[in-house]
Amino acid sequence: MNLIIRTFFRSPQSLAIAFILLFGVVAGAWILTLEPRISVAADSHSGHTDHDDHEDHESHDHDEHDHKQKTESKESEQDDHTHDDHAHDDHAHENESASSHSDHEDGRHVSLSAAQIESAAISIEEASSKMLQQRLTLKGVIRPNQERLVHIVPRFPGIVRSIDKSVGSIVEKDDVLARIESNESLNQYEIKSPISGTVLEREAALGEFAGEGERIMIIADLSNVWIDFRVYQRDFDRLETGQTVNVLSSTGNAIGNGRIAYISPFGSSDTQSLLVRVEAKNAEGLLRPGLFANGEVELAPHLARIAVKETALQYLEGKPIIFVREGEEFVARDVSLGRQDREYVEILSGLTAGDTYASTNSFLLKAELGKDSAEHVH
Repeated sequence: MNLIIRTFFRSPQSLAIAFILLFGVVAGAWILTLEPRISVAADSHSGHTDHDDHEDHESHDHDEHDHKQKTESKESEQDDHTHDDHAHDDHAHENESASSHSDHEDGRHVSLSAAQIESAAISIEEASSKMLQQRLTLKGVIRPNQERLVHIVPRFPGIVRSIDKSVGSIVEKDDVLARIESNESLNQYEIKSPISGTVLEREAALGEFAGEGERIMIIADLSNVWIDFRVYQRDFDRLETGQTVNVLSSTGNAIGNGRIAYISPFGSSDTQSLLVRVEAKNAEGLLRPGLFANGEVELAPHLARIAVKETALQYLEGKPIIFVREGEEFVARDVSLGRQDREYVEILSGLTAGDTYASTNSFLLKAELGKDSAEHVH
Protein backbone atom coordinates (compact mmCIF):
# COMPACT_ATOMS: atom_id res chain seq x y z
CA MET A 1 0.00 0.00 0.00
CA ASN A 2 2.75 2.47 0.98
CA LEU A 3 4.60 1.53 -2.21
CA ILE A 4 1.54 2.42 -4.26
CA ILE A 5 1.15 5.88 -2.54
CA ARG A 6 4.88 6.73 -3.00
CA THR A 7 4.77 5.67 -6.62
CA PHE A 8 1.56 7.73 -7.24
CA PHE A 9 2.72 11.04 -5.68
CA ARG A 10 6.15 10.94 -7.47
CA SER A 11 4.47 11.62 -10.80
CA PRO A 12 3.34 15.29 -11.56
CA GLN A 13 0.20 14.02 -13.30
CA SER A 14 -0.68 12.10 -10.27
CA LEU A 15 -0.42 15.22 -8.09
CA ALA A 16 -2.76 17.10 -10.39
CA ILE A 17 -5.33 14.37 -10.31
CA ALA A 18 -5.15 14.19 -6.54
CA PHE A 19 -5.60 17.96 -6.26
CA ILE A 20 -8.66 17.81 -8.50
CA LEU A 21 -10.14 14.95 -6.51
CA LEU A 22 -9.54 16.84 -3.25
CA PHE A 23 -11.15 19.99 -4.64
CA GLY A 24 -14.15 17.97 -5.73
CA VAL A 25 -14.54 16.42 -2.31
CA VAL A 26 -14.30 19.78 -0.54
CA ALA A 27 -16.71 21.44 -2.96
CA GLY A 28 -19.14 18.61 -2.60
CA ALA A 29 -18.97 18.83 1.18
CA TRP A 30 -19.60 22.61 1.06
CA ILE A 31 -22.55 22.17 -1.24
CA LEU A 32 -23.98 19.54 1.06
CA THR A 33 -23.70 21.90 4.05
CA LEU A 34 -25.27 24.79 2.11
CA GLU A 35 -28.31 22.90 0.71
CA PRO A 36 -30.21 22.53 4.03
CA ARG A 37 -29.89 26.24 4.68
CA ILE A 38 -31.29 27.03 1.27
CA SER A 39 -34.10 24.56 1.88
CA VAL A 40 -34.89 26.11 5.26
CA ALA A 41 -34.81 29.59 3.76
CA ALA A 42 -37.01 28.47 0.94
CA ASP A 43 -39.37 26.79 3.34
CA SER A 44 -39.37 29.93 5.51
CA HIS A 45 -40.05 32.09 2.49
CA SER A 46 -42.74 29.69 1.38
CA GLY A 47 -44.25 29.77 4.90
CA HIS A 48 -44.29 33.55 4.91
CA THR A 49 -45.83 33.56 1.51
CA ASP A 50 -48.46 31.03 2.56
CA HIS A 51 -49.15 33.01 5.78
CA ASP A 52 -49.51 36.19 3.85
CA ASP A 53 -51.73 34.46 1.38
CA HIS A 54 -53.73 33.01 4.28
CA GLU A 55 -54.01 36.40 5.95
CA ASP A 56 -55.01 37.93 2.66
CA HIS A 57 -57.57 35.19 2.22
CA GLU A 58 -58.88 35.64 5.76
CA SER A 59 -58.94 39.41 5.30
CA HIS A 60 -60.83 38.92 2.05
CA ASP A 61 -63.20 36.50 3.70
CA HIS A 62 -63.66 38.90 6.63
CA ASP A 63 -64.30 41.76 4.26
CA GLU A 64 -66.77 39.63 2.36
CA HIS A 65 -68.40 38.64 5.67
CA ASP A 66 -68.63 42.26 6.78
CA HIS A 67 -70.03 43.24 3.44
CA LYS A 68 -72.52 40.40 3.63
CA GLN A 69 -73.54 41.41 7.16
CA LYS A 70 -73.94 45.02 6.09
CA THR A 71 -75.95 43.89 3.09
CA GLU A 72 -78.09 41.59 5.23
CA SER A 73 -78.48 44.39 7.82
CA LYS A 74 -79.63 46.79 5.15
CA GLU A 75 -81.95 44.17 3.72
CA SER A 76 -83.25 43.46 7.26
CA GLU A 77 -83.77 47.17 7.85
CA GLN A 78 -85.54 47.44 4.54
CA ASP A 79 -87.66 44.43 5.47
CA ASP A 80 -88.36 46.00 8.87
CA HIS A 81 -89.29 49.26 7.23
CA THR A 82 -91.41 47.39 4.74
CA HIS A 83 -93.01 45.39 7.55
CA ASP A 84 -93.58 48.56 9.58
CA ASP A 85 -95.10 50.23 6.54
CA HIS A 86 -97.36 47.25 5.99
CA ALA A 87 -98.21 47.14 9.69
CA HIS A 88 -98.92 50.86 9.65
CA ASP A 89 -101.08 50.45 6.58
CA ASP A 90 -102.87 47.48 8.14
CA HIS A 91 -103.35 49.39 11.39
CA ALA A 92 -104.62 52.42 9.54
CA HIS A 93 -106.94 50.19 7.55
CA GLU A 94 -108.19 48.56 10.75
CA ASN A 95 -108.79 51.97 12.35
CA GLU A 96 -110.52 53.16 9.24
CA SER A 97 -112.56 49.97 9.15
CA ALA A 98 -113.42 50.29 12.86
CA SER A 99 -114.41 53.92 12.38
CA SER A 100 -116.48 53.00 9.40
CA HIS A 101 -118.08 50.18 11.34
CA SER A 102 -118.78 52.51 14.27
CA ASP A 103 -120.29 55.14 11.98
CA HIS A 104 -122.25 52.55 10.01
CA GLU A 105 -122.84 49.89 12.59
CA ASP A 106 -125.06 47.06 11.42
CA GLY A 107 -128.70 47.65 12.23
CA ARG A 108 -128.21 51.26 13.36
CA HIS A 109 -128.99 53.28 10.21
CA VAL A 110 -132.06 53.70 8.06
CA SER A 111 -131.89 55.68 4.82
CA LEU A 112 -135.06 57.58 3.91
CA SER A 113 -135.60 60.41 1.48
CA ALA A 114 -137.80 63.41 2.25
CA ALA A 115 -140.55 61.89 0.11
CA GLN A 116 -140.40 58.61 2.01
CA ILE A 117 -140.52 60.45 5.34
CA GLU A 118 -143.61 62.32 4.25
CA SER A 119 -145.21 59.13 2.94
CA ALA A 120 -144.58 57.36 6.28
CA ALA A 121 -145.97 60.38 8.21
CA ILE A 122 -142.80 60.57 10.31
CA SER A 123 -142.64 63.89 12.13
CA ILE A 124 -139.24 65.47 12.73
CA GLU A 125 -138.63 67.81 15.67
CA GLU A 126 -135.66 69.44 17.31
CA ALA A 127 -134.37 68.39 20.73
CA SER A 128 -134.56 71.34 23.11
CA SER A 129 -135.17 72.31 26.73
CA LYS A 130 -138.63 71.75 28.19
CA MET A 131 -140.42 72.42 31.44
CA LEU A 132 -141.68 69.05 32.60
CA GLN A 133 -144.79 68.81 34.72
CA GLN A 134 -143.80 65.80 36.78
CA ARG A 135 -146.27 63.28 38.04
CA LEU A 136 -145.72 60.44 40.45
CA THR A 137 -147.76 57.35 39.58
CA LEU A 138 -149.19 55.30 42.44
CA LYS A 139 -151.13 52.05 42.57
CA GLY A 140 -153.88 51.31 45.06
CA VAL A 141 -157.38 50.06 45.72
CA ILE A 142 -160.70 51.88 46.18
CA ARG A 143 -162.39 51.46 49.58
CA PRO A 144 -165.50 52.86 51.22
CA ASN A 145 -164.94 55.91 53.36
CA GLN A 146 -165.06 54.37 56.82
CA GLU A 147 -166.28 57.67 58.25
CA ARG A 148 -169.37 57.41 56.05
CA LEU A 149 -170.23 53.80 56.74
CA VAL A 150 -172.71 52.42 59.28
CA HIS A 151 -173.46 48.99 60.71
CA ILE A 152 -177.18 48.32 61.23
CA VAL A 153 -178.03 46.39 64.44
CA PRO A 154 -181.40 45.82 66.17
CA ARG A 155 -182.18 47.64 69.44
CA PHE A 156 -183.90 44.58 70.91
CA PRO A 157 -183.43 40.90 70.05
CA GLY A 158 -186.19 39.27 68.07
CA ILE A 159 -187.41 37.65 64.90
CA VAL A 160 -186.95 39.32 61.53
CA ARG A 161 -190.47 39.73 60.22
CA SER A 162 -189.63 41.77 57.10
CA ILE A 163 -186.53 43.07 55.34
CA ASP A 164 -186.99 45.46 52.45
CA LYS A 165 -183.46 46.14 51.22
CA SER A 166 -180.81 43.94 49.63
CA VAL A 167 -177.17 44.34 48.69
CA GLY A 168 -176.72 47.23 46.25
CA SER A 169 -179.97 48.95 47.16
CA ILE A 170 -179.84 52.72 47.30
CA VAL A 171 -181.38 54.07 50.45
CA GLU A 172 -182.19 57.49 51.80
CA LYS A 173 -181.90 58.63 55.36
CA ASP A 174 -184.82 57.30 57.52
CA ASP A 175 -185.85 54.69 54.95
CA VAL A 176 -187.19 51.53 56.65
CA LEU A 177 -184.69 48.69 56.30
CA ALA A 178 -186.35 45.91 58.32
CA ARG A 179 -189.02 45.05 60.98
CA ILE A 180 -188.18 43.05 64.07
CA GLU A 181 -190.64 41.35 66.47
CA SER A 182 -189.32 41.88 69.98
CA ASN A 183 -189.02 38.79 72.15
CA GLU A 184 -189.97 40.81 75.23
CA SER A 185 -193.07 42.70 74.05
CA LEU A 186 -193.88 40.62 70.96
CA ASN A 187 -194.43 43.94 69.24
CA GLN A 188 -192.75 44.81 65.97
CA TYR A 189 -190.48 47.79 65.61
CA GLU A 190 -188.82 49.34 62.54
CA ILE A 191 -185.14 49.71 61.83
CA LYS A 192 -184.43 52.84 59.77
CA SER A 193 -181.35 53.94 57.84
CA PRO A 194 -179.38 56.63 59.68
CA ILE A 195 -177.75 57.85 56.42
CA SER A 196 -178.30 57.97 52.70
CA GLY A 197 -176.19 55.47 50.87
CA THR A 198 -175.87 52.01 49.42
CA VAL A 199 -176.38 48.66 51.09
CA LEU A 200 -173.00 46.94 51.00
CA GLU A 201 -173.85 43.86 53.07
CA ARG A 202 -176.95 42.14 54.38
CA GLU A 203 -176.57 39.43 56.99
CA ALA A 204 -180.14 38.86 58.12
CA ALA A 205 -182.85 36.81 56.45
CA LEU A 206 -186.62 36.74 56.87
CA GLY A 207 -187.65 34.69 59.93
CA GLU A 208 -184.18 34.55 61.44
CA PHE A 209 -183.46 35.53 64.99
CA ALA A 210 -181.56 38.80 65.28
CA GLY A 211 -179.67 39.03 68.53
CA GLU A 212 -179.01 42.21 70.42
CA GLY A 213 -175.96 43.94 68.95
CA GLU A 214 -175.92 41.52 66.03
CA ARG A 215 -175.18 43.24 62.69
CA ILE A 216 -177.84 42.72 60.06
CA MET A 217 -176.72 45.22 57.38
CA ILE A 218 -173.93 47.60 56.31
CA ILE A 219 -174.69 50.87 54.52
CA ALA A 220 -172.11 53.24 53.08
CA ASP A 221 -172.27 56.67 51.53
CA LEU A 222 -170.27 56.08 48.34
CA SER A 223 -170.48 59.68 47.16
CA ASN A 224 -167.14 60.04 48.91
CA VAL A 225 -164.56 57.22 48.97
CA TRP A 226 -161.00 56.41 49.96
CA ILE A 227 -158.24 55.20 47.67
CA ASP A 228 -155.44 53.55 49.62
CA PHE A 229 -152.07 53.70 47.83
CA ARG A 230 -148.79 52.05 48.78
CA VAL A 231 -145.75 54.31 48.42
CA TYR A 232 -142.16 53.09 48.50
CA GLN A 233 -139.23 54.70 50.29
CA ARG A 234 -137.73 56.49 47.30
CA ASP A 235 -140.93 58.57 47.01
CA PHE A 236 -141.65 59.27 50.68
CA ASP A 237 -140.25 62.80 50.58
CA ARG A 238 -142.15 63.73 47.42
CA LEU A 239 -145.59 63.50 49.02
CA GLU A 240 -147.47 65.51 51.61
CA THR A 241 -151.03 65.89 52.79
CA GLY A 242 -153.17 68.19 50.68
CA GLN A 243 -151.52 67.31 47.34
CA THR A 244 -153.92 66.77 44.44
CA VAL A 245 -154.18 63.25 43.04
CA ASN A 246 -155.80 62.35 39.74
CA VAL A 247 -157.44 58.94 39.93
CA LEU A 248 -157.52 56.64 36.94
CA SER A 249 -159.01 53.22 36.45
CA SER A 250 -156.76 50.22 35.91
CA THR A 251 -157.39 50.69 32.18
CA GLY A 252 -156.10 54.28 32.30
CA ASN A 253 -159.39 56.16 32.15
CA ALA A 254 -159.79 59.22 34.38
CA ILE A 255 -162.45 58.43 36.98
CA GLY A 256 -162.00 61.14 39.59
CA ASN A 257 -159.64 63.23 41.67
CA GLY A 258 -159.00 63.93 45.31
CA ARG A 259 -156.46 65.08 47.85
CA ILE A 260 -154.07 63.26 50.12
CA ALA A 261 -155.87 63.11 53.47
CA TYR A 262 -153.58 60.80 55.40
CA ILE A 263 -149.98 59.52 55.30
CA SER A 264 -149.27 56.68 57.70
CA PRO A 265 -146.60 57.43 60.32
CA PHE A 266 -145.35 53.82 60.14
CA GLY A 267 -144.59 51.45 57.28
CA SER A 268 -145.26 47.85 56.39
CA SER A 269 -142.45 45.40 57.19
CA ASP A 270 -143.68 43.06 54.46
CA THR A 271 -143.75 45.53 51.57
CA GLN A 272 -141.44 48.25 52.94
CA SER A 273 -144.01 50.86 51.97
CA LEU A 274 -146.25 53.50 53.50
CA LEU A 275 -150.00 53.87 53.30
CA VAL A 276 -151.10 57.06 51.59
CA ARG A 277 -154.85 57.65 51.65
CA VAL A 278 -156.65 59.87 49.17
CA GLU A 279 -160.20 61.09 49.82
CA ALA A 280 -162.14 61.60 46.61
CA LYS A 281 -165.64 62.66 45.60
CA ASN A 282 -167.62 60.03 43.73
CA ALA A 283 -170.86 61.69 42.73
CA GLU A 284 -171.03 59.78 39.44
CA GLY A 285 -170.24 56.44 41.08
CA LEU A 286 -167.20 55.71 38.89
CA LEU A 287 -165.00 54.91 41.88
CA ARG A 288 -166.21 51.45 42.84
CA PRO A 289 -164.92 49.97 46.11
CA GLY A 290 -162.86 46.85 45.71
CA LEU A 291 -161.38 47.78 42.33
CA PHE A 292 -157.75 48.69 41.66
CA ALA A 293 -156.94 52.25 40.68
CA ASN A 294 -153.96 54.33 39.65
CA GLY A 295 -153.10 57.71 41.07
CA GLU A 296 -151.06 60.52 39.55
CA VAL A 297 -149.63 63.08 41.93
CA GLU A 298 -148.62 66.39 40.41
CA LEU A 299 -145.16 67.39 41.62
CA ALA A 300 -143.10 70.56 41.26
CA PRO A 301 -142.15 71.42 37.62
CA HIS A 302 -138.69 70.38 36.42
CA LEU A 303 -136.64 72.13 33.71
CA ALA A 304 -135.03 69.56 31.41
CA ARG A 305 -132.02 70.85 29.44
CA ILE A 306 -132.77 68.41 26.60
CA ALA A 307 -136.14 66.73 26.12
CA VAL A 308 -137.89 64.84 23.33
CA LYS A 309 -141.41 63.62 22.70
CA GLU A 310 -142.26 60.49 24.61
CA THR A 311 -143.54 59.00 21.34
CA ALA A 312 -140.00 59.19 19.91
CA LEU A 313 -138.72 56.53 22.30
CA GLN A 314 -138.03 53.05 21.01
CA TYR A 315 -136.15 50.17 22.60
CA LEU A 316 -133.43 48.09 20.96
CA GLU A 317 -132.09 45.07 22.85
CA GLY A 318 -133.77 46.45 25.95
CA LYS A 319 -132.05 49.85 25.72
CA PRO A 320 -133.80 53.16 24.90
CA ILE A 321 -132.93 54.73 21.54
CA ILE A 322 -133.85 57.86 19.58
CA PHE A 323 -133.71 58.03 15.78
CA VAL A 324 -131.65 61.14 14.95
CA ARG A 325 -131.71 62.60 11.44
CA GLU A 326 -128.24 62.80 9.85
CA GLY A 327 -128.32 63.78 6.20
CA GLU A 328 -130.41 61.21 4.36
CA GLU A 329 -130.27 58.74 7.26
CA PHE A 330 -131.86 58.15 10.63
CA VAL A 331 -129.30 56.93 13.16
CA ALA A 332 -130.40 54.93 16.20
CA ARG A 333 -128.72 56.67 19.14
CA ASP A 334 -128.51 55.12 22.60
CA VAL A 335 -129.79 57.56 25.22
CA SER A 336 -130.05 57.82 28.99
CA LEU A 337 -133.43 58.88 30.32
CA GLY A 338 -134.27 61.22 33.17
CA ARG A 339 -137.61 62.52 34.39
CA GLN A 340 -140.69 62.70 32.25
CA ASP A 341 -144.25 63.89 32.10
CA ARG A 342 -147.14 62.81 29.92
CA GLU A 343 -145.69 64.32 26.75
CA TYR A 344 -141.92 64.74 27.08
CA VAL A 345 -138.99 62.77 28.48
CA GLU A 346 -135.68 64.19 29.67
CA ILE A 347 -132.52 63.02 27.87
CA LEU A 348 -129.46 62.94 30.13
CA SER A 349 -126.97 61.73 27.48
CA GLY A 350 -126.92 60.70 23.83
CA LEU A 351 -128.37 63.89 22.30
CA THR A 352 -127.37 67.52 22.08
CA ALA A 353 -129.60 70.55 21.80
CA GLY A 354 -130.55 71.12 18.18
CA ASP A 355 -130.44 67.47 17.11
CA THR A 356 -133.38 66.63 14.85
CA TYR A 357 -135.18 63.40 15.59
CA ALA A 358 -138.20 61.32 14.56
CA SER A 359 -140.90 62.31 17.04
CA THR A 360 -143.75 60.19 15.67
CA ASN A 361 -144.03 56.85 13.88
CA SER A 362 -140.47 56.00 14.92
CA PHE A 363 -141.63 52.40 15.24
CA LEU A 364 -141.50 52.26 11.42
CA LEU A 365 -137.79 53.04 11.56
CA LYS A 366 -137.26 50.31 14.11
CA ALA A 367 -139.06 47.89 11.80
CA GLU A 368 -136.69 48.90 9.00
CA LEU A 369 -133.74 48.19 11.28
CA GLY A 370 -135.04 44.68 11.77
CA LYS A 371 -135.22 44.15 8.02
CA ASP A 372 -131.69 45.47 7.50
CA SER A 373 -130.36 43.21 10.26
CA ALA A 374 -132.04 40.17 8.75
CA GLU A 375 -130.62 40.95 5.30
CA HIS A 376 -127.15 41.49 6.80
CA VAL A 377 -127.28 38.11 8.55
CA HIS A 378 -128.22 36.34 5.31
